[in-house]
Amino acid sequence: MKSLFIVSISLFLFSCNHSTSDDKSAGGIFAIYLLQDSTITAGDAFSQSINSLKLSTSAFLTINDLKSYT
Repeated sequence: MKSLFIVSISLFLFSCNHSTSDDKSAGGIFAIYLLQDSTITAGDAFSQSINSLKLSTSAFLTINDLKSYT
């Protein structure tokens, strides 16, 4: 039973290491973008359709900006 658990965890961790997307944007596979309109508050954003919100063209934070995941 212990070996089954170790194998299961190993397979899970191995699968987490690979990208599930072919989209390689400028920020890599992870990026956080701010809204183009900086006057929109969080309350305004939640009350609007997500498709109506425009993101800035450059990423605010990318995977290359991170020093550590912990």
